[in-house]
Amino acid sequence: MSLSTKKDPQAQAYYGVALLGKQRYVEAAENFQAALDAVPNWALPQWGLAWSSFGQIKKGCPCGPKDEALVAAMIEHNKKAAEFGINDPRIQERVDILVKGEKIK
Repeated sequence: MSLSTKKDPQAQAYYGVALLGKQRYVEAAENFQAALDAVPNWALPQWGLAWSSFGQIKKGCPCGPKDEALVAAMIEHNKKAAEFGINDPRIQERVDILVKGEKIK
């Protein structure tokens, strides 16, 4: 990441989106969190953090406390994204599956 990206919340958020596409979920989450720290009421970083959390849950899981924390983060960020204007039914569908205790396929 360039120095200018580190100082620009919009660039951080869009870089996070690019990292999601490359399945680099931890790095994406770091960029989304930095953007959210700079602009707390912005839906895009919340949406990205929900997807980043989901991406870190391995197939056949949730399997333990780390995954449970990721599911909780996914729920919270999805809720906030919806409050700020992004309602992604694909995230909600996955939340509903995970809350039922079903595994990722």
